[in-house]
Amino acid sequence: FYADENAAISCTGYGEDFVRLMIAKRAADFVAKGMNAREAAEAAIALLGTKATGTGGIIMVDRLGNVG
Repeated sequence: FYADENAAISCTGYGEDFVRLMIAKRAADFVAKGMNAREAAEAAIALLGTKATGTGGIIMVDRLGNVG
């Protein structure tokens, strides 16, 4: 999990890959760069798919209450 002023994120899946790649933090960073929660979640999972063999998911909410 990760939370900051932009978003709160929880992840599920193979934990080592999520930690090593900082997937939750990256999702929050995507929101900080202007993506909405859904776009950020999709981008973070896409990154996971390119950098690791594991699978997983993200649920997140941005500071405006949008979910992804």
